[in-house]
Amino acid sequence: MENCRHSVSADSASHSDSADTASMASTATSATNCSNWTAVSCPDGQCLKGFTAAGTPTCVPCGTGGGGTAAYHAFTTPKSWADAEADCVGRGGHLATITSASDNAAVLAVNSVSGPIANAWIGYSQALGSPEPDGGWGWSSGNQSSYVNWAASEPNDGGDEGCAEMASQSSSAAGSWNDASCSLLREYICQF
Repeated sequence: MENCRHSVSADSASHSDSADTASMASTATSATNCSNWTAVSCPDGQCLKGFTAAGTPTCVPCGTGGGGTAAYHAFTTPKSWADAEADCVGRGGHLATITSASDNAAVLAVNSVSGPIANAWIGYSQALGSPEPDGGWGWSSGNQSSYVNWAASEPNDGGDEGCAEMASQSSSAAGSWNDASCSLLREYICQF
C-alpha cells in the first residue's frame, strides 16, 4: 500500500478566502492511502481539489485543478523521473508544476521525505541537447513560468543532470531545487 500526503495551493486571484485555503491545506496534509482514498472520495473522472474545514473532500474534473487551485500529492514509492511522471499522468495529473513562491511552499508542505536522500521529483526537466547548465528547462505539464527556486550553485549539470528535485522539510535547504540524474529513484510529488 502506498501512502501520500496532500496539500492545496490557491492562486490568490482566483481564491479570495485565504483562511479557507489555509484550513484546507492544514487538513489535507495528513497521511492517507492514496489508491483507496482517491477511489472512495471522488467520482469517476474527478480528482481531489482539497478539503473543506470539516474535512469533506472537494472533487473537480481531473486535470483542471479547479479554478486556479492545485492539489499536490506526495508518493513514497521511489521511481525514476520518467516513471514518476508516467504515474502522475496515469492518475490524471503531472509531476508538480511550481510557478510561484506559494506553489513552492504548498509542494514543500507535502514533501516530508526523510533519510539519506531527502529530495523528491518535481515536474521540471531539461530538454536533451540544451545548453548546459541552465538552458532548455521546462515543466512536464507544458505550463510556462519564469519562477525558479534553485539551491545555490544550481543547476550545475554535475554529470547527466536533467531533472529537478526539491529538498524536503528535513533538509537544511528545504524547498530549494537541485538538478539530478533522471534515472535516480526518488519519491515524487504529483499535481492534480
